Amino acid sequence: MQIRVLFLLTAFLLSHITYGQTLKPCNTVKCVHNEWVTRFQQRLPIEYSLRSSLTLYFPIKIFISSKVHSQSGTISPQKLMDEICHLNQLYKQANISFYLESQPTILSSTAYEGIETEFELGQLLQSYKSTNAIPVYIVENALDACGFNVIHQGINKGIVLSSECYKVKGALLAHEIGHFLGLPHTFQGWEGKAFDYTLKAPENWENVKVERADGSNCRSAGDGFCDTAPDYLSLRWSCSDSSKSPIPLIDPMGKSFYSDGSLIMGYALDPCPNRFSKEQIMTMRAYADEFYQTLFKGDLPVKINQTMPIVNAPLENSQVNLSNGVTFSWEKVPGTYKYIIEVSPMPNMALVTSRYEISSDSLSFMTKELTTGRKYFWRLRSLNLYSFCSTVSKIYSFSTVLATSTKDLKDNDNSIIINNPISLSEGISLNLTEEKFPVQLILLNNSGQTIFQKNYAQNVGYTNLSISVSAFPPGQYTLTVRSAQKTQSHSVVIMP
Repeated sequence: MQIRVLFLLTAFLLSHITYGQTLKPCNTVKCVHNEWVTRFQQRLPIEYSLRSSLTLYFPIKIFISSKVHSQSGTISPQKLMDEICHLNQLYKQANISFYLESQPTILSSTAYEGIETEFELGQLLQSYKSTNAIPVYIVENALDACGFNVIHQGINKGIVLSSECYKVKGALLAHEIGHFLGLPHTFQGWEGKAFDYTLKAPENWENVKVERADGSNCRSAGDGFCDTAPDYLSLRWSCSDSSKSPIPLIDPMGKSFYSDGSLIMGYALDPCPNRFSKEQIMTMRAYADEFYQTLFKGDLPVKINQTMPIVNAPLENSQVNLSNGVTFSWEKVPGTYKYIIEVSPMPNMALVTSRYEISSDSLSFMTKELTTGRKYFWRLRSLNLYSFCSTVSKIYSFSTVLATSTKDLKDNDNSIIINNPISLSEGISLNLTEEKFPVQLILLNNSGQTIFQKNYAQNVGYTNLSISVSAFPPGQYTLTVRSAQKTQSHSVVIMP
């Protein structure tokens, strides 16, 4: 028993580390038409076909509070696109797809000051609600929850998400849209309840029937679906490699079982949730046909051909004179509402050090923020409202030079840096010959600040020098090697 309790405690603590110290996972308890869902479930498992196998297309309208929008890196356009790409991948099994009604709208944060109840929030959202799309509001704090559907006067006013919990390739948005389309939690009836899971579950839990492991009461207990396993876990938990709960649960008949962490409507931590059951899919599609016929479409309003962006400059292995800045240019991609330029010191773009957002009416962009004497890699993304696993160009490389420093740059010898990129546990290892002594080594961070400087006297033969970087944060740096003959600059990347 002690081991079981320890496992559960570990899972509970992990949930708070992942989703913050105070936020509850989801505050949605019932959908608007819960009675209709219950009646529909009684017709299952009849073969229910809705519009054959046609894909249902739902528009989404994103609202972002200005406070969240101002927090660098929190909700970038690329992050939104990646999240909806993942959302569509999760809903592909249900033949349901989502697109953006329009570009995200930024809301005044002051509108949320003093909001403490769902009723007050519902009144506020009434003025923003899009009648032609599923409204999704991303705020700093969704009333102390990661997310929930706001039900106000019997109407679903939309989905509210806390930015702290919003992340790419997570199931939070998919979970809340599941509620929007009529699905309950897999652990329905256990929301907010404390229970010692090492004990046998009661037949009834606060006037709600408890689902049995053998499925004998699956229609009248739990979530009402017979192809989802019983689930009593209303806390966030980390699943096993087989997508099962970390501890066995005991049903009212004394039978042990494990909750299924693969179900999106449960509370397993990402990346476990990845599917809906067949009955859940039938219910969502039927719910949409019953209550949202004017919302979903049988096709996308605009067809977008996902073509790879074609860039004009800088091309592969080109050399750019920084005295005029670096100008990026490309061909127009139809349907794009925003272009994103990403620049990295690494060939695989694993560390993007500069990112620029460009409006759709521009086909070029110039920057003077890059550093001379470095080799960069870049790519172009195009974002549109209808396809989200975004189109991206090939990766191209270029080197930055200054017209006044051409000789020095030609003399640069990158072989003096033995290891690059390097990890924090390593030092920058240099191989210097006697002709280059005495030398001065200077290390600058990406802001141009000197963080290391040291002089080295005359040495005989080959000399290996090492600079410790354990005190420096990961990122891009410039190492300058200065002797009486010349000065060289080298790009250095420190990895976590």
